[in-house]
Amino acid sequence: MSEVPWHRRPSAFLAVLADSWRETRDSKVLYVLLGGIGLLLGVVLTANFEPLPGSKPYLQLAARACGIETAGLDLANLDVAELAGRLKGALYSLESSAVLDDADDLPSARWEVVLRRQGVPLVGGRESAEEVSSRFGKVAEGRLFVVDSIGEIRDRLGDLTGVQRWKMTISAGPDLRVAWPHRMTLFWGAVQLTPDSGAPLGLQIFILYKLLTTGFGAWIMLLVGVVVTSFFVPNMIRKGTLELLLVRPIPRWRLLFYKYLGGLLFALVLLLALVGGAWLATGLRAGLWSPTVLLAVPIVMLFFALLYACSTMVAVITRAPVPAMLVTCLYWVALFIVGVLHGVVETSRVEESGESRPKAGVSLSELKSNRSGPQRRAPSRPVDRKPLHERTFGKVVEAIHAVLPRDRDLDNLMDLQLVRDLALAGPLRDFATRSMSSASVGLGITLAHLGGFLLVACLIFSRRDP
Repeated sequence: MSEVPWHRRPSAFLAVLADSWRETRDSKVLYVLLGGIGLLLGVVLTANFEPLPGSKPYLQLAARACGIETAGLDLANLDVAELAGRLKGALYSLESSAVLDDADDLPSARWEVVLRRQGVPLVGGRESAEEVSSRFGKVAEGRLFVVDSIGEIRDRLGDLTGVQRWKMTISAGPDLRVAWPHRMTLFWGAVQLTPDSGAPLGLQIFILYKLLTTGFGAWIMLLVGVVVTSFFVPNMIRKGTLELLLVRPIPRWRLLFYKYLGGLLFALVLLLALVGGAWLATGLRAGLWSPTVLLAVPIVMLFFALLYACSTMVAVITRAPVPAMLVTCLYWVALFIVGVLHGVVETSRVEESGESRPKAGVSLSELKSNRSGPQRRAPSRPVDRKPLHERTFGKVVEAIHAVLPRDRDLDNLMDLQLVRDLALAGPLRDFATRSMSSASVGLGITLAHLGGFLLVACLIFSRRDP
């Protein structure tokens, strides 16, 4: 078979693509899924995020943060020793606060506050208004408040005792709405999803993004995509269809690869509708626009490409859609089970490494009483019982996990980026940081499996008679 000139190859690709698109339209599944995505996003559009009044905790936090070094600070794991090591030689506190312009105590308001600094009398240096203005409201990696105007309140007694006071007018910083508690409802207030005390807006949007893009919504799309596309290759191989396609002077492996790309197009249309719609609907209702969520498109597409490559290989071998569908689903379940077991093994390793460390929050008096009085032995595992990560089972799980695709690595990469947009600090940011592993390793292993499946499929398809 002669090689096709380069200028004729696009027409062959478009012909195979059109054939795949025709199969998709004839199955009517595409329209049903697009309708389901539209219904789901319609529900999101009925959501309402109502901010709850209460700026005092955030103002107090901003005031206290002026006296410590906040770079790299994790608010989820603070202890006295860490705070003491971050002190800059003075303590700051909020003396008073009031909302300006008769506005509600919400993120859209402006406040007048009096900030108090207690330094070391006669020895400690004074701080300028510019220095205080640049630091006030900066907490961890975010900015809660911005100082609009500032003026120092001077008195002789304060100068003698090392006390400085400033009267400031402040407004919301770019990260205040993310941390501010909001009450979320659906169907225009009919169904309340958060407690009466609310929850940080960034946390709510993070959960919505995860649920719609890489959670429940993505799982449904992947499952339906595997089922629908498992028919593409067997339908092409069946008597009559393949001979008609082989009339075009292109290599058979390229024909199969074009068919594979046609299946990816089906998933891409659905994924763009789901992720793009979720980003648009959530942004319109909550006012937070995090373009990081669009990373879900290449991440989920890569995982679907892996599953579809496995389906293509089995379909070429068996020439039937049902085995391709079942083997692909079993492969998916196997990846999930190995991932869960690896998480259990990793938890065992973390617990083992932290056994000898004192728990956070233990007071000095408790440590002294334990040292002088009768010590109560904490329950521990038997001496002859190894932790899970040191047993044969744990080592086997880690060995299998090392050679299998790690879809969670790329998922964690998106989580980490989302947390930077939607979480100022605290458990959410800490969880995403700790759960992050090497995304490049996961990407490489996934591409290796994908390429291996396609290579085997193309070799068999090129050498087998129609």
